[in-house]
Amino acid sequence: LIGLLGLYYGFVKKDKSKSIILMTIAIFNIAIMLGYLYHNYLETGFPTGMPRIPSPETHGRLFLLLLKATILETIIPIHYISINDISIKDILIFGMQFSVLIYIILKYRKSILNRTENSKNNKTITLPLVFASMGLVYLFFIVLMRWVTQFDDYGYRLLAPGSFLLFIAFIAYMEKRTTQKLFNEFKIFLLSFALLSYFINVPYSVWKQYKEPVYNETIQNIEKKYADVEKNSIIVFGSMHLKYLYTDIQMRSPFDLPYSANKESWSDFISRINPKPEKNVYLVIPEYKLDPERFDQTVVNMVEGYENNSIIKLP
Repeated sequence: LIGLLGLYYGFVKKDKSKSIILMTIAIFNIAIMLGYLYHNYLETGFPTGMPRIPSPETHGRLFLLLLKATILETIIPIHYISINDISIKDILIFGMQFSVLIYIILKYRKSILNRTENSKNNKTITLPLVFASMGLVYLFFIVLMRWVTQFDDYGYRLLAPGSFLLFIAFIAYMEKRTTQKLFNEFKIFLLSFALLSYFINVPYSVWKQYKEPVYNETIQNIEKKYADVEKNSIIVFGSMHLKYLYTDIQMRSPFDLPYSANKESWSDFISRINPKPEKNVYLVIPEYKLDPERFDQTVVNMVEGYENNSIIKLP
């Protein structure tokens, strides 16, 4: 978009200085992007850092995920809600925000609908259009990419860069095209919920984390749990911290959908990771139940007979 603006100023506006500046910025940005992708290719053989599989979800499932993420983008203090575990806090915040918005809309409905009254604020809306177009272009391509390729689910991490630009466009439009009274009340609403978002996501989140095990405690618990595991062993479904705490240990798991072409049976898995056999193999029973749609039924059956989070040395 910056490059297109550079071409616009060069060929339409005939402003060479702005055109050169914008084109230079665009070329510099493209060079950084290409360098990043080329570095990935040199390290992994793939420009994106790993092989990318087609999106395994149905169109209906993807639409529901996108709809949920879009609704969450409109709730200022909340960025994630579990459908199976909606808290009272989330319901209260949702209710408060939209109640205030409905109140403001109803209070100023006449001035919102009265174009004549707002004509005195008929300023240029170039800035809102620029931010809105950039936000919409970003959202279009990130939604399209995820629709056809498997990576993170739709959520604030993917949508926020685009929705943030749309927020800026909307605020700029409100300032230029609404009455001063309406915009003042809108600013109070926006600032209040922005502060609420800060307190929920910074001080409150930090306070909650103090109640949970800290990093050193987590490491001590892991070292205690895996103390009896012999060196140069293979661990199945182990903690990710083992990758740097015990560099001699191999971390393995059976092939599963959608990240592999086929599910892998337990016998094939063991034959692949320990063909001789010459290494000790330990099975860590996951805290969660394995999904039979992802893993072969023999793998699911293997872990179901043991206590969650226990370590089993396989014969």
